[in-house]
Amino acid sequence: MPDFLVPYQCDRARSFAALADAHAEFWRLVIAPHWPRMRMALGEEVLLRARSLATVGPESLPKPEESHLVAADQRLLLLPLIFAADRVSCPTDHPHTLRLAYQARGGALLAGTTPPPPNQTASSPWSAPAEPESSAPWKPQPPPPPWPPP
Repeated sequence: MPDFLVPYQCDRARSFAALADAHAEFWRLVIAPHWPRMRMALGEEVLLRARSLATVGPESLPKPEESHLVAADQRLLLLPLIFAADRVSCPTDHPHTLRLAYQARGGALLAGTTPPPPNQTASSPWSAPAEPESSAPWKPQPPPPPWPPP
């Protein structure tokens, strides 16, 4: 262990306080100036994927190219990330939750690059959600009749 780290190993309270201070300073200098745009990009991503799931279904989600997942009896948690560098991953530490982490579409714009055109393959996390077969706008369906019938 390097000599400069020895005091931190001996004094854990000091270590955690220093780490917390470093994180706060990192937030203040690096993240905070860009947070409003990051938050807006992530919010738009959530709305886009929710609309896509509601109108097209799970086929519209980004798909890892090299893996096959079976998600039975698991809830799906979508994690759009700003710093994912065009990656898709499925980290999990809970047997009943499948997490799909992927680059939010707005991440490239915030980084000063532009994402590939929306007509890329469905396996790309940049791809636009598939549009429904019908060109007619989506209309809510009436609720089902009450059960049991009167």
